[in-house]
Amino acid sequence: MIRFLLHMFFCVCAAAWFITLPGSAQEVVDDAGSLPRLSYRLPITPSAMIEDVERMRRLAAEVEDSSRRLLETYEIRDAATRRELYVARRTAALVRGDFAAALELDRAGGAGAPSLATDLLVAALTAQAGRDEEGESALRAAVRERLSARGSDARNQVIALRRDLVLASSAFRLGEIAAFADPQWRRNPEVSQDFAVAMLRLWTEINLRNRMLPSMEAELVNWLSRHPASDGNIWAERDIGFDANTMRPVTIAVWDGVDPAVFAAFLTDDPQEQMNGRNDDADGFIDETEGLAFDAEFRPTTGILLPVPAGLEQRLAEYERYKRGVGDLAAGLDSPDVAFARAWRQRLTPADVEDFELGYSFYGQFIHGTNVASVALRGLVRANLVPLRITFSSDTPPPLLDEAAAERFVEMVTTGIAYLKSRGVRVCNISWGFTLEDIEFNLAQHGLEADPEARSRRAQRILHAMYAAMDEAIASAPQILFVVAAGNTGEDVDFVRDLPGSINRPNVLTVAAADEQGRATEFASTGASVDLYALGVNVEVLVPGGGRLRASGASLAAPQVVNAAAKLLAIEPRLSTEELVRLLIENASPAPNADLPLLNLRAARAALEERRH
Repeated sequence: MIRFLLHMFFCVCAAAWFITLPGSAQEVVDDAGSLPRLSYRLPITPSAMIEDVERMRRLAAEVEDSSRRLLETYEIRDAATRRELYVARRTAALVRGDFAAALELDRAGGAGAPSLATDLLVAALTAQAGRDEEGESALRAAVRERLSARGSDARNQVIALRRDLVLASSAFRLGEIAAFADPQWRRNPEVSQDFAVAMLRLWTEINLRNRMLPSMEAELVNWLSRHPASDGNIWAERDIGFDANTMRPVTIAVWDGVDPAVFAAFLTDDPQEQMNGRNDDADGFIDETEGLAFDAEFRPTTGILLPVPAGLEQRLAEYERYKRGVGDLAAGLDSPDVAFARAWRQRLTPADVEDFELGYSFYGQFIHGTNVASVALRGLVRANLVPLRITFSSDTPPPLLDEAAAERFVEMVTTGIAYLKSRGVRVCNISWGFTLEDIEFNLAQHGLEADPEARSRRAQRILHAMYAAMDEAIASAPQILFVVAAGNTGEDVDFVRDLPGSINRPNVLTVAAADEQGRATEFASTGASVDLYALGVNVEVLVPGGGRLRASGASLAAPQVVNAAAKLLAIEPRLSTEELVRLLIENASPAPNADLPLLNLRAARAALEERRH
């Protein structure tokens, strides 16, 4: 799911002095807005502070103290929020050099065992301590021993850690701090918990982990060679194939910007070879004149694909190849594109980072809707696509999200859903969202509401206005099934009041990401409002211009459900939204070793056929 300023490493949220934590012991907290905001005053710029060991250790002590007392004071119902506080304490312990405490805190915040990254880092640091010539061999032996204790079910964790190591660069991290953290500090030297923890994590990367990268990566590669990918992908057997000539037309919407040329260029009558769902018999093609579009301030604009800024056009091919390399890494593959991504990341100097990050962030938003549409339309040779572009800015800071912007958001939602109704849309994909944290972040970036608690209250009022309007607009369109991505933060969508992921209406399905074996991904957001899980890792998608790459996230899980719903409607157009939801929910089924409501289109179709006959 796209989040406000997704590319920013430093999430500066609302803040409050860590010294005073109101409330009695173990006061129950059921929503994110009820927690006090933690903050810390940095005496010098973050880029200068990251070079000052003593100041970083003092910051670590403050983060440990405030995080510990927050956990002692409140019973926080969201597991992800509790885990974040333990991560803060673990990171602080690493900065202080207390490795045993880091492991114990990692165990306490997780499932009883330390995370792979912490386990290997501590093992390597302990083995290398006090050694010179033998340090390298001791390090590799320690990492190898810890890896050997992990079973094949750790493969995804090993792949993710290796991806991080391949793309690791101390120069890149230092450039991020100077480009994005220093300007925020100059607006307000009191920084949030997230900001402070990010500083501590960067310090551990630069000073602890990165000097051991070659050895650690070599052992990860060796482990992966001994634990190849299994053939346990469950999703093909849950899909359906059928005669395209018997399909009825169905109209779906993607609430995002898409490249219409992609869906006109890849024409085929064979659903098995099709990536996009268009052929000459389709009822209508999308083009530049159709659809609605709104800019980053929620104002009406033109163009259903985000326009490319001047000077960036010639770099799109490079960003596409870089992102393809990152996707291959996430899939556990080595390829020329992986080598390209590694080389580009490594050659960036601190002065290059801001330009790279802003361009790459733009590219991610530029391709996002086309990624989503290519999944939603797969195999639907008689589908019409209605685009409704929403725009997220790559600027720093982004446009202000205040009360006036909320009013424009309300108008966008009202106008947009009325448009979808007028076009006869039956299923609409929404792979974006806002939370209270996003709005507080935005207000802080603009230097508004110096008092952090006041800023939080203001953000809650803004979110409430946006939430109420979208809830009402969705309720006004019962004939449309809205399929919403749950998010990639691991948070409870209800605890953080995700908009629109926590909207509970009969015509809303919220979808979280599962892996190839049907297990929830480590990043999958959860909560009572999550209805289904669908494949959200290593999904092949199209990008503007027709290129292909692999992508992961709830943004790709949601259109899997859109695609399934559209196929059921293509078989039986008279299905009501209520009947469609019932078919998808009641026929969801777990996979072996994965007790989740997993999308199962084959079972849903069988139930539909049984009812028809």
